[in-house]
Amino acid sequence: PYNAGGMLQRGAKYGGELDECNGMEDKDGNYAYYLTVDPPFAPACLRGEKGVFTFTSTKKKCPMFGIVTTFDNSGAGYGRVTI
Repeated sequence: PYNAGGMLQRGAKYGGELDECNGMEDKDGNYAYYLTVDPPFAPACLRGEKGVFTFTSTKKKCPMFGIVTTFDNSGAGYGRVTI
């Protein structure tokens, strides 16, 4: 539910900037869909050309007790997450 800058994405009904399809354009004009922590959680309507899913592999192991996150709710970095 975070954009490339680490900001938590929320739908307009919850004070965010995502449209009715849980999507928005990034600074380069690319449209992306987001999973959110608020209903409807997943994109309600998908449209456009089928794209390519890419990922980066890493040898970093997951911690035994999960990943701890710290939320910074102060100032311009509101919603930024540190993992």
